[in-house]
Amino acid sequence: RNSDAYGRISQNLIEMFIKQKYLQVQISEKKYKMKVLEMQALQQQINPHFLNNTFHTIYWESIRLTNQPNNCTKMLSALSDITEYAFSNPQETVKLQQEINYLQRYIDIQKFRYGDKFSVVWDIDTTAIIYPTIKMILQPIVENALYHGIKEKDGNGKIKIKIYYRQTHISFHIIDNGIGITALKLQELRSDLSNTDISEGHIGLLNTNRRLTLAYGDKYAIKLYSKYHVGTVIYFKIPIVLN
Repeated sequence: RNSDAYGRISQNLIEMFIKQKYLQVQISEKKYKMKVLEMQALQQQINPHFLNNTFHTIYWESIRLTNQPNNCTKMLSALSDITEYAFSNPQETVKLQQEINYLQRYIDIQKFRYGDKFSVVWDIDTTAIIYPTIKMILQPIVENALYHGIKEKDGNGKIKIKIYYRQTHISFHIIDNGIGITALKLQELRSDLSNTDISEGHIGLLNTNRRLTLAYGDKYAIKLYSKYHVGTVIYFKIPIVLN
């Protein structure tokens, strides 16, 4: 059906956009100044107004075909919120609440793809959400939990996101009950977290760790715990910074 085709096109656009914008954020930190110039040149070829107009066209065409809102229009609505967030300056800091909102819209989109394959539990200390953070630090970690943990697991999975205020810092725990990581692979991943070279697999996790340490220092690196066939816990913290 035409509506299904529009849904598939929208899903592909959404995934391509998220990966492209996260790459832009990854390479805009201190060690990637030269690549930033390349990405800025590339970005000039992508007009945000053109993208928004295209999404609106797909949105209303989907409405016309089905005579009512549908999964395609809901995904496009979520994507509209994501584009507004991601097209802003990747080096700026945002309130943690904005980062959480962005993550929620990403989860909304993945729900269309995976359905009841996973659920998300939020445990958020409202004291923490007013403080600033660098952008796009949560979505890659949740994506890692989904793709490397939950998707590989038989049956349904759960991702728990815990964020707490701790006077001098804000702590983050992303916990999943996915397939987990073998002891050997866990050792390799921990080694990769301290390595500046690009590695295959878990790219979002590794680059997020580099961004955290570049922005805040080595003491704010990601900590990784996992047990095969049980699940995985990713922990990190960011310092309290007053504007």
